[in-house]
Amino acid sequence: MQVAGSMGDHALRQLTDRFLLVRGDLKTYKIHLGSTNILMEPNDAYLCIVPASGHGCP
Repeated sequence: MQVAGSMGDHALRQLTDRFLLVRGDLKTYKIHLGSTNILMEPNDAYLCIVPASGHGCP
């Protein structure tokens, strides 16, 4: 199943029962549909995204 979105056509997007899989240039990312946690294949390393300091954050 392909998911529509703003990503380029080169990105592989696949929907499984729990994850949206996105193949990027460096890694394949698994985005959990319930928690939105992001894991990177092949070893399911957790990707932590934090806002940059000093950019409108209170």
